[in-house]
Formats: sequence, C-alpha cells, structure tokens
Amino acid sequence: MQTDVLLTSPTRKLILDCKYYRKALKQNYNQEKIISAHLYQLFAYVQHAQRQEPTRQVDGLLLYPVVDRKLRHSYQLLDTAHRLRVATVNLDQGWQAVEAELQGLLEW
Repeated sequence: MQTDVLLTSPTRKLILDCKYYRKALKQNYNQEKIISAHLYQLFAYVQHAQRQEPTRQVDGLLLYPVVDRKLRHSYQLLDTAHRLRVATVNLDQGWQAVEAELQGLLEW
C-alpha cells in the first residue's frame, strides 16, 4: 500500500491521500456526499499503518483541490480512535497562501 504523503512525529502519523476530481462530492438521491471509495481507501491506509506501529496515533486526510467551494469534514469510522478528515485546498493562489492553508490543515 503506497500513500501519497506521510507525515510523522514521535507520537503521531498523518496519512494524506491526494485526489484530483472535477468535484469532491457526488450526487446521491439529491444529496451531495463524499465519494465513499476514497474514504475507505484512506481508512485502509490508516488501519495498515496502525498495525505496523500500534503505539502511534494514526489519522488520515483526504485532500482535494477547491473547485466550487471549500470543504472541511471530519469522520470517525467503526468506532475507532482514528480521525479521517476530508478537505480542499485552493491551488489558485500564490504558493505562500497554499502553504499557509496546508499548515492550517495540519492543525485542524
């Protein structure tokens, strides 16, 4: 299993899976929903990493570019301690602003 980005500290591991789709949300019965296959792929990465390092907190971030609006969603699946987050980043700005937005996602 190969993740896009892996950030580690002595106590925590954050797995980032970056996607590029025209829309991060899909229509389902007239409601917009996160693409569940993307969430489950990220969850599989998190579960795999947790088995490799059971003493370190492992979380995941699914990252999309902003297309029509900013997203910030947080999930906990299957009653685990793992936090899965879904966010967008605006790539249509200077690199300093992109960097600041990504730094903010690390603190979110």
